[in-house]
Amino acid sequence: MLSRVADSLFWLARYIERAEETARILDVNDHMMLEQSYQSARLRWDPLVVMAGEEQRFRQFYSTATSETVFEFLAFRSALDGDGREQLQEAASKPSELSPSERFQQREQQQQ
Repeated sequence: MLSRVADSLFWLARYIERAEETARILDVNDHMMLEQSYQSARLRWDPLVVMAGEEQRFRQFYSTATSETVFEFLAFRSALDGDGREQLQEAASKPSELSPSERFQQREQQQQ
């Protein structure tokens, strides 16, 4: 039981760190935009989406990368949309036999 708690804490810390890094990148880019013209500012948001590895999914929801769309997508949009949310809620209501690291590895394999 103790190892499972430690494993859960490890993954929780990893996800918190990832969220903090994303927030820092968005904040720095937003502050850099205060000194840029509109045209060059538009070019600054596309690389953030590409860097996150989510360009294809971003284009499903938004046509252009602006500060508003990139902030919404990277900071507030759920990783799962549509039916995926229902599956996530259903899975959360059932006790799992897998540890968080095993679920993470399983999810990584499904995405490949």
